[in-house]
Amino acid sequence: MKVAGATRPAGRHLEVDFSIEEGRRYLAGPVNFSGDLLHTPEKLRALVRMKDGAPYSQAGLEADRSALLNLYRDDGYLKARVEPVAVFNAASERVDLGYQVNPGPVVEVEGIEVSGNTRTREGVIRREIKLAPGDRFDGRQLRRSIENLRDLNYFEDVNIQPEEGSAPEKAVLNFEVKERERTGNLMFGAGYSSVDGLIGLLAVEQNNFDWHNPPSFIGGGQTLRLSSDFGRQRQGYSLSFTNPYIYDRPVLFGFDLYDRARDYDEFDERRTGGGLRFGRRVNNYWSVSAMPRAERVDVSDISPFASTEYLKEEGENDIYSLTLAAARDTRDSRLRTTRGTRQELSYKYAGGWLGGDRDFWRGDYDFTYYRKLGPAWTFSSQTRLGIADTMGSTSDVPVYERYFCGGARTVRGYEDRSLGPLDASGLAKGGNFTLIQNLEFSRPIYQDILHLVLFADSGQAWWRANDFDFSELKSSLGAGLRLKVPIFPLPIKLDYGYALDPLPGEDSGRWHFLIDWWF
Repeated sequence: MKVAGATRPAGRHLEVDFSIEEGRRYLAGPVNFSGDLLHTPEKLRALVRMKDGAPYSQAGLEADRSALLNLYRDDGYLKARVEPVAVFNAASERVDLGYQVNPGPVVEVEGIEVSGNTRTREGVIRREIKLAPGDRFDGRQLRRSIENLRDLNYFEDVNIQPEEGSAPEKAVLNFEVKERERTGNLMFGAGYSSVDGLIGLLAVEQNNFDWHNPPSFIGGGQTLRLSSDFGRQRQGYSLSFTNPYIYDRPVLFGFDLYDRARDYDEFDERRTGGGLRFGRRVNNYWSVSAMPRAERVDVSDISPFASTEYLKEEGENDIYSLTLAAARDTRDSRLRTTRGTRQELSYKYAGGWLGGDRDFWRGDYDFTYYRKLGPAWTFSSQTRLGIADTMGSTSDVPVYERYFCGGARTVRGYEDRSLGPLDASGLAKGGNFTLIQNLEFSRPIYQDILHLVLFADSGQAWWRANDFDFSELKSSLGAGLRLKVPIFPLPIKLDYGYALDPLPGEDSGRWHFLIDWWF
């Protein structure tokens, strides 16, 4: 490729013209390997993306070299060397590719060093590192450790500097972090969404809280959040505290106190109460939790046009519940997910031996799969399944615990809470069984701030699980944008959904504008 430049005056300015001659396009030739491979050439060749006949590029060569290096480092060969050699073959008019491999010795982690932390306790950092002295080096665990530290969102940068140990087959890993100036936020703002209408928010949050480090109360890896939102359709406040590690063990404790009011079209709902959260991380992927909760639910101002189901819940009811959950998370990053899965199975038991005014249970399963598609696109598939039923003398599951479909969080393109079983008057009353499937393809448009999303949704709610019918699923297609403002961290979602089978009297297309408050 040749690039030539020329300038010429243009009044008070200077214009610059660039002439680019791309030249000949080269293709890659056969790929060969030499050295102490330790793996079959077929296995190594499967990792190489720039195969025979593919367009040749220096960037592609480096990407394949990195993929090969990761293979050896994942097996413990920290000092592995892979040297690419590209030679033009005049006979075939292609670039033959070769990789010289020298794995070196299997390396043992002799020590872990942490530097750069001025406020965050060293123990908070070390507990996220999945390698320990005496371990065989593992590149997968190193990458997991780096992502764990980045996901904390305490640091602007995380770097690893391997250093020579006391012997050639030993190494010391130095984790260098650069802390953010602030890990707490005081935020006041306002927004609008098609779900909640006009909303105001006042919130104080410290993501790196330490209750026993006065007067700064910073550095312990705990989260303290106090927030209040106010608007025409949603009002309330909440106070929550989370300590993900008790005495640096993978045992979580937290609590929540709240008073929330929500004005639906059919009725007004107010929930006042609190709960405790207990959890334990079983290993790198599995965790379990238990959440006892006590709350008072007040249903009032029921519309004369609402379903008669709402009249059964008018007034105050005390709900005492215990939710048990198990989750498995293999995502490469919680904040910047491009591959992996997350699934959670939960069971909520309310009333019965716990007491209260309503006896029912709910079981929910949520599975999300992520996969990288090429250099730009990421595919995600989320499946949600829920079932609820009553116990004892309670005749129906409370309407505020039922499943409603349609809208920005379930099946876009349909009006909020419009899908599901109807009462005798033809009004939505909510269901006790639901199935929702969301498919999304996303890619960044501008850095990590603005993303384009293409989606397909399908879902429905039924009165009972026995009523399930695939033919009754409602589906939609659409596109949207995701905006993350760095200074004002509110994920803003703008979607346009096209309903493939719109309800009578509804438009086939609908905009959904949603702000997911982080507080």
